[in-house]
Amino acid sequence: MEGFKEFITKKKITHSEGDVVFLYLQKTKIDEIATSTGCSIGEIYRILKRNHISPNRLKTRHNHVLYYHDAGFDAAQIAGFTNYSERNVRYILRNKLTDAN
Repeated sequence: MEGFKEFITKKKITHSEGDVVFLYLQKTKIDEIATSTGCSIGEIYRILKRNHISPNRLKTRHNHVLYYHDAGFDAAQIAGFTNYSERNVRYILRNKLTDAN
């Protein structure tokens, strides 16, 4: 139970919403913001939403999937490049290609 006790009594790093927004606008990665502020990733996204900032969670990586697809790579290769599962790659391609039509 000592591990749990340490978890409960561990002092959280203090942060302000302004700190989170500033770091995000400086192109700091979400996981780096979480580490430096002590916020969970979900909390960071809620802070951004409260401050009318629409985080770009997937758009860039989805564009990478389309780029690799247009370059002739198959789903397995794209999954290796993007760290998505093959199933997720196929899902992105199916949705993005049908949206384009």
